Amino acid sequence: MAQIFFKNGYRLFLVGGCVRDFALDIIPNDFDLASAATPNTMIEILSDYKIFRNGEQYGTIGVIIDEIKFEITTFRSEDNYIDNRHPNNIFFQNSILEDLKRRDFTINALAYDILDNKIIDEFNGILDISNGILHCVGNPNDRFVEDSLRILRAFAFCSRFDLNLCDDVLTAIKTHKHLLEYISMERIRNEIIKILEGKNPKKALKIMRECDICEIVEVLPKNINLLHCNSRIYFSFLFFKNIDFLNIRLKEKIYLMQEIFTRLITPKTFKKREILLSKLSFEFGLENLEYALKAKSKLNKNTRKLKKAFKKDSMSKKINLKINGYDLINLGISAKNIGQIKQNLAMQVLENHIKNQRISLLKEAKILIDLIEHSPK
Repeated sequence: MAQIFFKNGYRLFLVGGCVRDFALDIIPNDFDLASAATPNTMIEILSDYKIFRNGEQYGTIGVIIDEIKFEITTFRSEDNYIDNRHPNNIFFQNSILEDLKRRDFTINALAYDILDNKIIDEFNGILDISNGILHCVGNPNDRFVEDSLRILRAFAFCSRFDLNLCDDVLTAIKTHKHLLEYISMERIRNEIIKILEGKNPKKALKIMRECDICEIVEVLPKNINLLHCNSRIYFSFLFFKNIDFLNIRLKEKIYLMQEIFTRLITPKTFKKREILLSKLSFEFGLENLEYALKAKSKLNKNTRKLKKAFKKDSMSKKINLKINGYDLINLGISAKNIGQIKQNLAMQVLENHIKNQRISLLKEAKILIDLIEHSPK
């Protein structure tokens, strides 16, 4: 495709996130391209291919080549932003440098000349990647006023790539954080998800709280102790009161945590704590139970007793049954049901219904064969 453009007097560049990801040794999810060619020109020189014109008014043309869809955008500059998000005026440009000037952060203001095989890095984005720091392109005040969602994008990049925010960016965020009130909840949600799923959500959320961003977006409980947090699962769980705010990728984990919470506050918690903790550990997984206890301890002093008991309780680890999968196969149990039967046996051992002895387990397993393998489908 670069050759097609070149034959028609234009150069084609990879731009933005895909170039950044290459610099970080990450395989990009998609590829954005840019050229000085206008949409009408691109439609003409790519007439042999299937064209999509949905973004034509913004200078973007979609094209399918070898069953892969690419988006190519004309070099452009922008001004007169409306609703703190979208430019009212778009001007086509002839220079890749003019196009890169409108980008949000230096790590995204990168271009790759496909034919010359070289990176164009006018704003030292590669250096910022190496130093682990996030700078805006130009004046950060201008960048955040143009599009206030960039404030949350800064924290998303902070979490995703474990970056620090430079002083100018932090100052501008504090100055313009109120502009987030004009951003839709859906867009805020999407950026929060990226923060939670990043490499270092703890760092990002800590800085967000220091900048009083949580006061604006109102999703992070004010009394969270972030000092010992080290998992995006745990952070996700802390949002359980805002469950509709999150998307399906995190909801299942949070519902799981809520189930653990419900079980932990039942009256039998303290009377049969060894059995309960062991059962929850087996049913939900040791890691999930640990995070639930950690989060719960922030909200209720009684659960700190549970956490202490959990640490001391040797039964909290997954129980080691005195039979294995081969024993169950020899009983005629199909491989697909072995896991379910072993879990059932473990639960019965935890609740002291049977002893963890080979003879008792095999006897109970024979009963379970009929219940599980021959039950109505």
